Amino acid sequence: MKIAKINNTHIHYSDSGPQNGPVIVFSNSLGSDYRIWDRLAAYLEKKYRVIRYDKRGHGLSDVSDIPCSIKLLADDLAALLDYLKIEKSIICGISVGGMIAQQLAVSNPDLVQGLVLCNTSPKIGTEEFWQDRINTIETDGITAMADAIVDRWFSAKFRAEKKAEVQGWKNMLTRTTKEGYLATCEAIRAANLTGSSEKINVPVLCIAGSEDLATPVKDVQDMAMMINDATFKRIDDAAHLPPIEKPELLAFHINEFTKENDLV
Repeated sequence: MKIAKINNTHIHYSDSGPQNGPVIVFSNSLGSDYRIWDRLAAYLEKKYRVIRYDKRGHGLSDVSDIPCSIKLLADDLAALLDYLKIEKSIICGISVGGMIAQQLAVSNPDLVQGLVLCNTSPKIGTEEFWQDRINTIETDGITAMADAIVDRWFSAKFRAEKKAEVQGWKNMLTRTTKEGYLATCEAIRAANLTGSSEKINVPVLCIAGSEDLATPVKDVQDMAMMINDATFKRIDDAAHLPPIEKPELLAFHINEFTKENDLV
């Protein structure tokens, strides 16, 4: 178990692959921990130094009692990279992890040599959407929304064929602390990175899942068009979490992106 004490909080992380290899850092979605990257990491860690971590309020990291924001979460990631003495890396973020990646590229551009923005957008959902979710979970807990959330995480085919596995991911979701989950919801609700993300000036790969209802294909395409040096790829038969449903294809796109942009 690896724990970093940074920004007055304990962050749980994993560090695998060759220590002298190109570095790729993975930032996860709301209600998940760094296990969502396990299959993808298996394809990449022979070539890359792979860093995965649980953002605050998730997994084995601390639940903070201070107001959460995307800027705070990006500062946590910057502090983790400093703790690990990583000066430059490719940041791959999914959903809110993609918002963290966008923020880091703007607030700490010296740390970022490329971005993989997976199933994300500069703004995700509306304030009303997030407030409704916050209200429901405050009253009834995460379990009350778990089935609906998991239905958005995975394609219908995956849910039908991998029922036992889906139950495991649902368990991960419902065991996220209510405080950590709600704090991150509030951070997403308040965030609109459109103005700053337009200024990103590193190579960017934007990934969408064809069946993603949380960050639909059009939202990801619009983000790719907004960023100067961005490439868009769609992964068919996947919803909001392609690293679980389609890790081999996602690894292929990441490898092609890093080669084409001389990031390795």
